[in-house]
Amino acid sequence: MKNRNFISVALGLVILITTIVVISCSEKETTQPAQPIENASSFETSIQHFMNHWLQPYKTSSQMQIDAALDSLELALNYKYGDATFQFSEFIIDTSKVQCQQLYDSISNYDLLAAYNKCVDSLKAQYKRVDASSKQLVYALVKIDTIIGSTVNINIIGGFGNGISTGWNFSVDDDWIYGDLQGDCYGQYLWESDGAEEIECKIHYRKPTVSGWAVWSDIVETVDIYGYDPILPYDFVNPNDPNPGDNYRDFLMFNDVLAQYICIPYNDLNFYLNGTETVLNTDDPVGVRPNGYPFISVELMGTLFGNITRFHIIENAVYGELNYTSQGPSPL
Repeated sequence: MKNRNFISVALGLVILITTIVVISCSEKETTQPAQPIENASSFETSIQHFMNHWLQPYKTSSQMQIDAALDSLELALNYKYGDATFQFSEFIIDTSKVQCQQLYDSISNYDLLAAYNKCVDSLKAQYKRVDASSKQLVYALVKIDTIIGSTVNINIIGGFGNGISTGWNFSVDDDWIYGDLQGDCYGQYLWESDGAEEIECKIHYRKPTVSGWAVWSDIVETVDIYGYDPILPYDFVNPNDPNPGDNYRDFLMFNDVLAQYICIPYNDLNFYLNGTETVLNTDDPVGVRPNGYPFISVELMGTLFGNITRFHIIENAVYGELNYTSQGPSPL
């Protein structure tokens, strides 16, 4: 893995009991590609076995190692409620905390069932908070936050898609301020969206669609690979730049070292849309994708650094393993 250049950007990290991240997009019409159906595999059988044997109120107690139990819990939540086939543009991330009890690094089926029910309740509450007419849980993450004695504090992270259409490309006069939620170039959508978020939404919407039913597993985040410093444009040079160093399309992601560009015209937005997609869908070290993992979602932000440089940064990108199933998700 090659060394990446990072700049410490003062973004302010706030840890809350419940955290919501909402990405705004403008709505337009488009078309969509498709992928063939694949059959469900032993993946589905193994999850059904776990749910039938561990998430039941048996009279006798069984124990499972806590890490393996929470991994299986995450799989069960995604299998029951997640949908990897849902097409979305806006992506909403919500985090809640629940607790479960362990004994010597193990958890009983009683406590595991109680934890599962708490997770479901948390995801249902998160789903209700999503302000969208067409919404769906895309994936759920279960992460250990802290362990205090026998109490395990768990973060339940729900990733929800908003099914609005944002269009396939930027059309003529679809020009946007680079970032900082400054809206478009015509005074609209102030504090609602910006060029970076519009690119993000189109990247989500342009993902290849999947026919049939499928869920995500083995989810990987770039923050777990590269750390929490944002991924900057400088590792992703435009290989077709006729005039390198002229501060115009020097990189695949938007970068303005002279702070010249506030409004990005539609044709440049399309260039950076395609360029950022290339970064996200190319394996490391050329891009940021973990080898062999399909892309799920990205948090892209446009910001001003040091009153000198305006750029788009990847705060986090999420990838996972796609698993086909024989049934669709249950409603939250």
